[in-house]
Amino acid sequence: MTETSKSLSGLFIFSLILIGYLSACGGSSGTSSGATTVDLSGQVAIRSSDLSADLSAQINLLGTPPDFATIGDTNLANAEVSLVQKNADGTEESIATTTTDASGNYTLSSVPICQGGTGASDDFYYEIQVSSGDTTIAAPACPSGDSTEETVNVSPESNLAAKIISEVAKVPGSENTPIPLPETFKDLRNFTEGDVGTLEEDITIPSASDAEASIDMANGMAAAGGDAEKAYKKYQFEAEFARNSLGNNSQEELAAYLARVAKEGCESGDAVLPQAAADVMAEALAAGTTFTPQEIVTAFNTINPGDPADAATKVAEYSTELESIEAAQASEVTVGQAALDSELNLGVFYTQRNLASDTLSETSELAPDQAMAFIEKLGNTDCNLGNTNITQLIGTLTENTALQEPQIEQVVIYNDSGFNCDSGSGLGHFIATVDVYLPAGEERTITSVVITSTDSTALGGNEPSGDGLGTITLTQQGASTHFVSQTDPNTPPSPGDCVTLDQEVTYTVTVTLSDASTITDTVVRTHPETQESVISMNGNVLAQANSTPAVTTDKRPLISWTPPEDILAAYEVTPPEGSQVKYSYEFSHYNLDTDNFITGETACAFVNSGSAFYSTNSFIPTVDCDPEACAAAVGTTADRITCRINIQTYLLDAFDQLQSQAAGSFRQICVDLDGDDNCG
Repeated sequence: MTETSKSLSGLFIFSLILIGYLSACGGSSGTSSGATTVDLSGQVAIRSSDLSADLSAQINLLGTPPDFATIGDTNLANAEVSLVQKNADGTEESIATTTTDASGNYTLSSVPICQGGTGASDDFYYEIQVSSGDTTIAAPACPSGDSTEETVNVSPESNLAAKIISEVAKVPGSENTPIPLPETFKDLRNFTEGDVGTLEEDITIPSASDAEASIDMANGMAAAGGDAEKAYKKYQFEAEFARNSLGNNSQEELAAYLARVAKEGCESGDAVLPQAAADVMAEALAAGTTFTPQEIVTAFNTINPGDPADAATKVAEYSTELESIEAAQASEVTVGQAALDSELNLGVFYTQRNLASDTLSETSELAPDQAMAFIEKLGNTDCNLGNTNITQLIGTLTENTALQEPQIEQVVIYNDSGFNCDSGSGLGHFIATVDVYLPAGEERTITSVVITSTDSTALGGNEPSGDGLGTITLTQQGASTHFVSQTDPNTPPSPGDCVTLDQEVTYTVTVTLSDASTITDTVVRTHPETQESVISMNGNVLAQANSTPAVTTDKRPLISWTPPEDILAAYEVTPPEGSQVKYSYEFSHYNLDTDNFITGETACAFVNSGSAFYSTNSFIPTVDCDPEACAAAVGTTADRITCRINIQTYLLDAFDQLQSQAAGSFRQICVDLDGDDNCG
């Protein structure tokens, strides 16, 4: 591994680190060595239904069909075009204007290339805003100077991409989202355009003149399971990496970033990079340390001598992934067709930055987040290292001696609702999981894992020692190093089930080993009560009881709920710094005859995001609500089939680990198949 000199400090060292990370393998530091200005041009298309009646009639008379793939049905002629510079500090300014011609074409000449990916406050990108009457649609653009001309078409699809960037994308701890690398904007614009075509037959794309509905739809596109969602997440991770370059982040913030990008890269609900290992990799990120594929494979083989990996083979596999991404990025937008390979390892995509398929080698220098993406491909299948302990691998790779000793690897303590713990009486249900790290070859075993609380009423007030402290002994589950608190939902609370809400409690985790030695860790929780979200469908609040379906004509309606910032503001006790409100969802077919949701039937699609958390406050189901097909499969009529939605609201820490979970928000909807405003 290589390390930047530690005699430098602050912004200067992080600027050098960033340039080093981006320059390796042929990358850039956010600007281009080519042209300094670019001619932007394109065509503007819109749906005539989005315009006022008078203007729509005029457009239909004068307009022509667009020359590019879009759901827009006509070009927008004689419309005002503004080039708006959107700055990293949250300000914006109009720097050029023009007008579309009779065919909806525009040209903006000698536009300065944008600056992104440095994390600096003077980074910026552009929004091309086109107005006609009361309607404005936009497209994001960030020309890099790789060529002197760039085509940016403006359409209902690009308008959603612009909203994803300006209204949806956020970086934890940043009031204003940093500007990522220029190439990221094209990815998000193109992949959103492709996704809208896929969904058009199943959903209602809102009018571009309805700004609030467009923002909701942009949120939904960012959680619809398609290429737009992947590009949105990459945008956020690249923006966060850019912010990390400023040197203003704590080690905990760097570790949290690494843990989240690894988790999302594997599309996992569980931590892929445990906190103990994330802390060590955060030190490497702060110091500018890089790792080569050969070094990573050598470390892997050191702890896996019986099943070694081959560096050349793994580099070739990684290059193939990069080549697939590059092909998708270079391809023409095909409306209604995914561009990214469905089997793609998303960690490779999220940390692509400077890496290229034709230059990656066994000696290429990988930043710590890129090294994690490479590690995720070392097993026989992606994100499955078999018996290899990731913490030990990181310890071997970084030569960190602390990671060669047993330790508490991960602690998750949170509260949810129910299980006979009455929130009306100020009680929450206690849940804990503890993972212990034992290096390979360690002869000692784990005798017990005990959690002690400073609150005598917490953990059921269980005081076996008589010291006024609540305690609970965890139970081993699955792996020999994984321990959980046990709760039987069918019985009254046993000691250890209930905790006082909205009260700071300090927990001490004690792991006792077979030689009577102990390992301890301390965790502070406030156990805030998280409120259920208010659920809406296509802009209308679903206030009906669970048994009363709301009727829609959309097979994939836009589902929205309480924005995360509103949930955060509602807590009685301010959550710890770095906390985030996120959501998960379930979408299933429901049989009214049996009063239960349906599983095991292909025609009755079921989707559960599980522990994959979303920071958006809308989603578009990834499957159709199809009562006809489902009814035929289970032997009933379409009017007896509904679709059930469950939105689960969580308070998470910066590592995406649970702190509090609300009760589920269940709603039922049904599809009107014959236009009578009823189910079926």
